[in-house]
Amino acid sequence: MSEKSSETKLAALIEVQALVRDIAGVEPGDTIKRQISRAARRIGFMSASRVKDCWYADERIRVRADELRGLREIANANDKAEEAREEFAKLEKRVQLLEAALRLSDADAYRALVDPQWAGSREDRGVVD
Repeated sequence: MSEKSSETKLAALIEVQALVRDIAGVEPGDTIKRQISRAARRIGFMSASRVKDCWYADERIRVRADELRGLREIANANDKAEEAREEFAKLEKRVQLLEAALRLSDADAYRALVDPQWAGSREDRGVVD
């Protein structure tokens, strides 16, 4: 095997290892075995033993182009889903902050904008403290 071919194979193997680990993700209390199993379930088109070989970057395996492409697609979809979750969490936090700001603001001032009968003073409306 030529040096160039060997370098290309090693680069593909390293990329596959990184993709498989990215697809597996990390959860609290995880073991390597659990991560490999989760990666195999998420990948679907590789056996658990094949995923394990990829996880450890076993130099005896050959990475096919369709496998590499499939792993890239899954990892890309996972990244987009994570970005969407993060954006949603930011929006939820923003809504909570806006709701809190509205609760703290002068409710009578907003009522005056919506209902002209609230425009006068509290005494004009017959409110007694």
